[in-house]
This record gives sequence, C-alpha cells and structure tokens, in this order.
Amino acid sequence: MVVFEWVADVLQITLTTATSVMAHTNITLSKIAHPHIRTMMGKVLGSGRLLTMAHEAVSAVMLLLLRKDIIEAAQKADKGLIDVRTYESWMDLKIIVPYRRYRHLEGLADLRAQIKAENKGISITPTSRQWMRAKRTVE
Repeated sequence: MVVFEWVADVLQITLTTATSVMAHTNITLSKIAHPHIRTMMGKVLGSGRLLTMAHEAVSAVMLLLLRKDIIEAAQKADKGLIDVRTYESWMDLKIIVPYRRYRHLEGLADLRAQIKAENKGISITPTSRQWMRAKRTVE
C-alpha cells in the first residue's frame, strides 16, 4: 500500500481529489512503467492522507522506485500533495512453491535468486528464508 500525504493544513481531502490523484498517477505510470504497475482502490484516511493499494503482484517498493514521477503526476491534481510513501506493515511473506524443484541442498538459495531476478526492488536477507515444515514432514 502507498500513502499520499498533503501539506499539514489540509484536514481532509475530497473524494474527487483522491480520484483525480489516482487517475493522474496511473496515466503517468502507463507511460513509464510495466502495464501491471498501477495504483487502485483508494481510501481517504481521517488524517488527510490518501491510501491506495498497488495492483496485484506489485509491492509499494516497486511503486516507490518511480516516486518522483508519481509525486509530479499527483500534483497535477492537487498542488498541496507533498509526499508518497509506503504503508506496508507486514514483515513476512509466505511463498508456496513446488517442493521437488528446490529439494536439494541449495534449494533455498536457488529460490532466493529466482525471486530476486523476477522482482526488481525486492530485498531478501540471507537469513530470512526457511521451509514452513521440516524436510522430513514434507517428504
């Protein structure tokens, strides 16, 4: 999820402004990013911010790689917009993969390399990977 923030004196943005910000953002993204990198489903928060979800299979990190372009596009709808940042709070990601393919000793390292190669901007620490069940249980 991504949060668009306005100057401090804006108490609440309107639904029209929120819709316009998302439209300008997605128009710009359509010109500079892969087709699946878009925002969707905006929600106006009580704090005067706009919370949007990234399209399925897109992380906020991927969107924020284009942060400058997103801010410039959103400011076409409202000059009071000052920032966009991540709003993701999850710490762990569970990935279900075919076990047989990664059953060898270097299986997790291979999986890590494949995830990293296919998802620009995703960072996986070396100690963060583990099987959800013991090897003997899976076999």
